[in-house]
Amino acid sequence: MTFESSSRGYLTYIYMNKKSIDYFISGVTVLVILFWSLFAGDFSIFDVKIFYFALFIFLPLLTVVSFTSVTYKSSYLIVFLLSSIFFLIKSFFIGYPEPYYHWVVQMVICCALFVYVSEYLNRVNNFAFFNGLISSSILLFLFLLVGMLLLSEGGRGNFVFGPNILYRVFSILTLLVFFGLYSKGKVSLIKLLFVYILCAYALYKTGSRGSLISMIIVLVAMVHCYLGKIKLNKFIFFLPCAAIFVVIIYQLNSDMILQSRFSNFDYENNLSLALRINPHIAFFSNPLDYLLTFGIDYDQFYQQFGHEQFPYPHNIFLELIFFYGIFGAFFSAFIIISMMKATKKVINSDFNVFCLFYYISMIIFFGALFSGSLLDNYVFLSAAFLLKWLENRSCNKK
Repeated sequence: MTFESSSRGYLTYIYMNKKSIDYFISGVTVLVILFWSLFAGDFSIFDVKIFYFALFIFLPLLTVVSFTSVTYKSSYLIVFLLSSIFFLIKSFFIGYPEPYYHWVVQMVICCALFVYVSEYLNRVNNFAFFNGLISSSILLFLFLLVGMLLLSEGGRGNFVFGPNILYRVFSILTLLVFFGLYSKGKVSLIKLLFVYILCAYALYKTGSRGSLISMIIVLVAMVHCYLGKIKLNKFIFFLPCAAIFVVIIYQLNSDMILQSRFSNFDYENNLSLALRINPHIAFFSNPLDYLLTFGIDYDQFYQQFGHEQFPYPHNIFLELIFFYGIFGAFFSAFIIISMMKATKKVINSDFNVFCLFYYISMIIFFGALFSGSLLDNYVFLSAAFLLKWLENRSCNKK
């Protein structure tokens, strides 16, 4: 299936006219689009989700690129579209306490935004653009870090976002800085280490368990950025070394996290853990009760597992299976297989747009296994589909 467009949007105008200030502004604009897509989530003002303001703010920018001979396997697109239609229809009958269909609509819109931005990133090659992307990412990072340090209470980072989203924000902004530095040419190890240490500090201060995994992923991305490519033998060696290094750093500072949160996994006394484990036990004990259905409704879920602190499964795949049954299971399998193939592709690849979005996806993926609902984590499904898009595209970077 081939998609072609001859439209000319603002970013395309910038690309054609090659003015440094325009390139710089376009770098900032790409950050804004990505940040909005990734983190607007289910935040609402006067019962209106701010995510949909993207339709008005970014609509003129959606003609980011003139697509020239971009080929995509129709089978993947059909799976995505048919699944989206089923999820959209089924969402109206689940009985979720808030409009549940929003995650489907936002997933599709977010995927479109990702595709356009990725196509632009595959074409642009200008120092001013990457300076704009890097500087705006750093400024936003510092703003959120300072705000978190000054205004957080209770040992966990809170500023604009809660701790379980805030660590994703810091990690992804760091990945964008890495990508900008790599795209500008030879990468300085000193710069990479400085950015990583700042990121590790921010992740540590969020007090979120998920920050431990994110710190490992960002460290692997930093090494990938510096080496240009990660060969399989180096990847197999480095990944456990990165994990051990991060765990040691946390252990040396265990007074904040390892004692207060990581080690507090007592099943009987830790309500948060108990509530998360129960749905897993129920599913793996009797998987066919959930797989051979079209999904249960929300009242059934809440009666069996629900609690005021646990209004949803806190696992993106369990949520798909519980509420969408066999279709959710097939879609989950499709996404998992896609991510496994993407991991294989990242090894021996340059630190390119595909790798950037792969690492972004992995940050969200691990978070979505333990926290948030589809109303927050739909963005992972959008990013996973984008990886299939990038994997199958035939258009080369100009």
